[in-house]
Amino acid sequence: MDKAHVAAILDDVANLLELSGGNLGRLGYYLAAFALTLLLAHLSYRYFELPFLRLKDRRFASAQAAAPPATPGVPAAPAPTAAV
Repeated sequence: MDKAHVAAILDDVANLLELSGGNLGRLGYYLAAFALTLLLAHLSYRYFELPFLRLKDRRFASAQAAAPPATPGVPAAPAPTAAV
């Protein structure tokens, strides 16, 4: 999310708070909008994004463990040997 998008969201929320007829100053509106934005971002991450990330980790974990990514042009490291 870029800064312009965050600024637009904050401005929209501040405008909604202004329409509600609250007695906050302009700074109060932006602080409340910022707090609401953080709350919504946290809730979105917690209840929407995180379950999908966990599902991805479970679904693709075995495929990632079976075949580690190879870097082109770099030879594979030799297997460790036991010290005698």
